[in-house]
Amino acid sequence: MQHKFRLVLVGLVLGIFIFTGLPMGYAHAAKPMYDGQTIRVVSFLLAGLDEVRARVGEFEKKYNIKVKWDMLAMGTMREKMMIDFNAGTRGIDVGMSSIHLTPTHLAKNNLVPLDQYINSPLAEPELLAFDDFYPAAIEVVTFPKNGLNGEAAIFGLPYHCETQGLMYRKSIYKKYGLNTPKTLEEYMNNARIIFEGEKPKTYGLAWRALRSPQIMWAFTQVFRANGGRYFKNYPEDLTPDLDSKPFKDALSYFVKSFDYAPPGSRSWAYTEVITGLQSGLVAQSLDDLMYARYLEDEKKSAAPNDWGYGILPLKEGLSYDDLKFGPGIKASEHWVINADIPEAKKQAAFKFIQWATSKDIMMGLTEKGVMKGFIARKSQYEMVKDQDWAKAFVANLEHASKFSRPKLPEWPKLSEQIQIAISSAVIGDMTPEKAAKRAQKECLRILKETGRVN
Repeated sequence: MQHKFRLVLVGLVLGIFIFTGLPMGYAHAAKPMYDGQTIRVVSFLLAGLDEVRARVGEFEKKYNIKVKWDMLAMGTMREKMMIDFNAGTRGIDVGMSSIHLTPTHLAKNNLVPLDQYINSPLAEPELLAFDDFYPAAIEVVTFPKNGLNGEAAIFGLPYHCETQGLMYRKSIYKKYGLNTPKTLEEYMNNARIIFEGEKPKTYGLAWRALRSPQIMWAFTQVFRANGGRYFKNYPEDLTPDLDSKPFKDALSYFVKSFDYAPPGSRSWAYTEVITGLQSGLVAQSLDDLMYARYLEDEKKSAAPNDWGYGILPLKEGLSYDDLKFGPGIKASEHWVINADIPEAKKQAAFKFIQWATSKDIMMGLTEKGVMKGFIARKSQYEMVKDQDWAKAFVANLEHASKFSRPKLPEWPKLSEQIQIAISSAVIGDMTPEKAAKRAQKECLRILKETGRVN
């Protein structure tokens, strides 16, 4: 009888090992769910990502997770992600998202909330170093689960955080006795003085003004600096506020500023602005501080050691304490996980994004200089805190608004109408007043059609 019992017991143990796939002698060390998984990753070639991909073998070896990583053109990647996540075809497990795309994905329940993993044994404290991220970088990837209101969750891990600021040629400021502008009026006056003294060799300023999201990056700084808001009381009241005095004043200022800009710059995108600054054609700009990596390029910049940086100026009479939404853009390209994949792949995906945004990886990229103008972690700042661009970056990040791009699925459609209005005023097809009325009318129509406004 005892012999038969022992045989049954041995059979049960063997059955457990065969069923679970565990080798004999390792019942206490069950494989984690992510072990042996293959994940498909898509991104575009963002600064430093080629360096991360070159190290992905380290990740694969450590976790026994295979990574198939495609780098595509930005537009192609975003379209591919949207189609795949929406269709549930499971062709992509991990993607690079942004404040442009994440609200749209969330409206369709496409993304995995990461809090469950950040607060689990899957998180490795030394690797994740969650408290080392700037709160601003985490704030940008935190969204209400149901869209605009309600319980919030973290839906991405930031690869970088960025904001905007003032960039100017120190030698030209010194030549004309110019001070770092604290107001928009002072900034415009500096542009006028430079224009009158240096034209046609150097012009007073430049903006991104192409009729596209590019013009929104530029105009929003001026709009917010005038105390403007896109809605009456975001997110509670989404009635547009585009026929307001701040919008008209900001648009009038924006249009006037092109008097001191290079010919043809009313259709410039960021590449032309960077080239203008690099070449010496433009002496100052209000734009992304990531431009520092181009302006200080020893091989391509005409004056790599002549750049100063500062806080974004505000309309005269206003202070940052007066503004609900600060100028500048608190933006973050961040890794997200497809909600429509098996749990084992989700865990493997979290392991990957934890590694790809880890303190070790990010500090390594910062040390190589490939992340100039991008900071997501406090440890990164410590490595570059003696550099002027980094000081300005952190100072501007404190005031920048995460709502420069409202977390609203309808925002791309609304933004398109605002772009048309701004551009029409810039090229002279409409007065600022008429452009403001048009933007108000079209945005109100869209929001009524979607039920956001009665």
